[in-house]
Amino acid sequence: MKRFIMLAALLGLLGLRPVRGEDAPAAVPAAPAAVKIGYVNLDEVMRGFGKAEKMLARLESEMKEKEAETEKLVAEIKKLKAEKDLLSSDARMKAEEEILEKTMSLKRFRQDVEESLELKISSERKKLEKEIRDTVQVKAKALGYSLVFLDEMVLYKDPALDLTKEVLEELNKNN
Repeated sequence: MKRFIMLAALLGLLGLRPVRGEDAPAAVPAAPAAVKIGYVNLDEVMRGFGKAEKMLARLESEMKEKEAETEKLVAEIKKLKAEKDLLSSDARMKAEEEILEKTMSLKRFRQDVEESLELKISSERKKLEKEIRDTVQVKAKALGYSLVFLDEMVLYKDPALDLTKEVLEELNKNN
């Protein structure tokens, strides 16, 4: 009898009750699932992602166009500087004013180009990072991962936990 009372008390502490006749069995809490952790190398994904390569090529092309415009403006300024010494004093003053205006215009143009390019790079990078993040989430869920880190944030990493190749394959498959 003492054993039965001790068993009942122990089961009571565990939140279980003994099964009797027609009573339905109590639900047993499920064991916690194992935590599966992985990581992704974002730099490697960016280098291997076809869409990122296309974006980079497009921005480089745009930058070359702007460089050509800049070189054209520089050539105009150089030409004006070379010609001004051959002019009369009144014409030389006008040429110097024009050179100053073109130089200031060149500086503004360079500044505008730089700001515009930085904004485009930032905007495009955010779009790519969102697509990568979404793909990582889908891939991690499909493979049963609980947590996925950026490899830059991890002090030690087992190569077996690297999801970079799987993410790259998925990204490039869709594009």
